[in-house]
Amino acid sequence: MSVKINFTFQKLEAINQIWHAIDTLIPQTPKEKAMLSAIQDLAVKFERKQVNLKYSYNPTSSYYMTLKSYEAYFLEMFIRDLLKGMLESYTRTVVYQLADYINQKLA
Repeated sequence: MSVKINFTFQKLEAINQIWHAIDTLIPQTPKEKAMLSAIQDLAVKFERKQVNLKYSYNPTSSYYMTLKSYEAYFLEMFIRDLLKGMLESYTRTVVYQLADYINQKLA
């Protein structure tokens, strides 16, 4: 199963602002280690997407990315559990909307 995520370039920029929180993680359990590994891979995937789109940027375009179900699950966990109170209002709105969307698709 996979989850297809649609976004604008501005929303992608907002999503990419959350990856700095990876540096604060100190995994202790196998579950936390697996989440950290998946989140690091997702950070690279999202940042690469932003760099690729930067040169073909169209403000009216909508873009998409497909995540595997485990990637989507760990991304939702990362957003909900670890980013509480760490984000500015627009970024928080965008990433929590993403978490809600992922939750609906995985249910």
